[in-house]
Amino acid sequence: MLAFSTKANTLHMLQSKLSYFKVLPQVSFTVEELQKYQGKIEKQILIEFGEQNLIVRSSTVSEDTANNSMAGKFLTMMQVCAKGVLSAARQVMDSFTDDNPDNQILVQPMLSDIIMSGVLFTVDPNTGGNYIIINYDETSGSTDSVTSGEGKNLSMCYIFHGKQSGDVRLNKLCLGALECMKLFGQNNIDIESAFTGDGTLYLLQARPLVLKADMIDFKLQSA
Repeated sequence: MLAFSTKANTLHMLQSKLSYFKVLPQVSFTVEELQKYQGKIEKQILIEFGEQNLIVRSSTVSEDTANNSMAGKFLTMMQVCAKGVLSAARQVMDSFTDDNPDNQILVQPMLSDIIMSGVLFTVDPNTGGNYIIINYDETSGSTDSVTSGEGKNLSMCYIFHGKQSGDVRLNKLCLGALECMKLFGQNNIDIESAFTGDGTLYLLQARPLVLKADMIDFKLQSA
């Protein structure tokens, strides 16, 4: 059974274990490592990603926990070139609210050709209801239009566990969510994801879903 960790560590754990989601490659490092081994980190990123555009994200010890997601709390740097990663990483680090040397910075390729992105809850966080809730964007081409709160023309659907929608992509999302629930042995999960034009479904983040109510008559369905 898997256990949630930091954003970077959780994605690394899931890299080879998912049937429906694909996890992007990553280079992650702690605040302490950034301060000591900048040259080594820059070389590793150049070897791993070449000249791809990158996204630099927070992966602190205090976020994505069972009690507090802290979604959107820290800085994310997008469309960063490999030679600009160290500067971007320092800016992300400066947004952290504590000095824990084990806080991480996560670097991944920047997705393009995004046709659908959003957030999925495996339980209704407000009522504890036995629904998968998907809040998604099909128009902006952005990965964070939902999480940033700046998206327009967003869509939302509720799918009762064990049921299907009329949309193939939403059904694939649900199957991927159920698989995550089984891997973690946990019913309340918060997932960020994106589809690209070739139909690939990417997992951008998975964390415990903070609930405001107890789960109601919840039964884990088979994926």
